Amino acid sequence: MRRPQLLAIGFALLAPLTAHAEGDCPSGYYRYSTPGHRGDCVPIPALPEQAPTGPHWRKTWGAIAVDGATGATGVTVGSRTERTAKKEALERCRRDGNSQCKVVLSYEHQCAAIALPAGQSKGPPAIVAAENEYKSSQLALDDCKAKNGVTCEIAYSECSTPVLER
Repeated sequence: MRRPQLLAIGFALLAPLTAHAEGDCPSGYYRYSTPGHRGDCVPIPALPEQAPTGPHWRKTWGAIAVDGATGATGVTVGSRTERTAKKEALERCRRDGNSQCKVVLSYEHQCAAIALPAGQSKGPPAIVAAENEYKSSQLALDDCKAKNGVTCEIAYSECSTPVLER
């Protein structure tokens, strides 16, 4: 008989020591109070997500600049930012004194193609970006033919591919 009595006395002594999660709030909440006000249970804020660690793929940018007066072209791929890609394309277009260069296309993690009328035919180029080199080339050829009404050929095709960063 002593054993049940001792257990009952032990539980009676420990009962006041039981803890309530965050001051009688449900799990994941805490009591937020101000002077003179008991407060309410509010959610515990989540920690901000950490940036990924270890190797990861970084997408890159490409750009095409054209001088409408001379037809000069400047291209770049593999740039870290769109701004850098545009700047490099403009610099390459202006290399031989071309002063009216403008960026006509910038693209991230895509392929670009330029199609021109074939042979001696004249007309505006078609400049297109798409998810792969085949698609960008086909779209450029189709656009060039629609603009100029003649057969066209690919003058430029390149992809801005991701880079593995460690």
